[in-house]
Amino acid sequence: MTRRILISVSIVAVLFFTGCSFPFGKSHAPALTEVASVADTPAGDDSAEGETDSLDLVMPTCDELIAPATVQSFNSSLEPFHVSDRSNINELLGPKTLAALDSGEGTIFCNWGIRSTDAVAYVAVTQLEETTKRNLVTALSDSAYIDATDSYAAEELPTEAVFRRGQSNEHRYLAEIGFDGPVLIAAVGTLSGDFASAAHKTMKRLNPGL
Repeated sequence: MTRRILISVSIVAVLFFTGCSFPFGKSHAPALTEVASVADTPAGDDSAEGETDSLDLVMPTCDELIAPATVQSFNSSLEPFHVSDRSNINELLGPKTLAALDSGEGTIFCNWGIRSTDAVAYVAVTQLEETTKRNLVTALSDSAYIDATDSYAAEELPTEAVFRRGQSNEHRYLAEIGFDGPVLIAAVGTLSGDFASAAHKTMKRLNPGL
């Protein structure tokens, strides 16, 4: 099946607390932003409007996306604190990624953390329309994120596109956004652990066409 470029996560993998719902300490780091200006679909050209992948995707629960045993292998003190919306990642991902998550179908938001600390990881998964996906990939390509697609191939986890931003003096969070067919996986957080790749593996297992 022909692959198409798509990426959204979290996350997976990386974070800033809004203080709304998690029993962790607050952090004060700037949001991760995409800096590119992406043109809208030209007027009069609606050939890509509403275009979606033909796959009928299986979307897992958070505990299915990354099994508790896998989460514990990253850090034995981690606990799940899943919420049903993106309120906890509003300051952690750029506006174009957040807009893509808002426009996606079947979106899930998953969060894990260590109580009374700012150790946390967020992963979001959604299904995107082709136009939204293409615009987001363009934005990430021209942003502070680096293309990490080859790293997934080296792990024998071929994925259409992966963008990553590491920790630095400017921000303390890890962020990874990946696309596979219509699937966007966004991961962000302060914790080490292959949250994003674990999510990709699950989506490929549940959806063999990816």
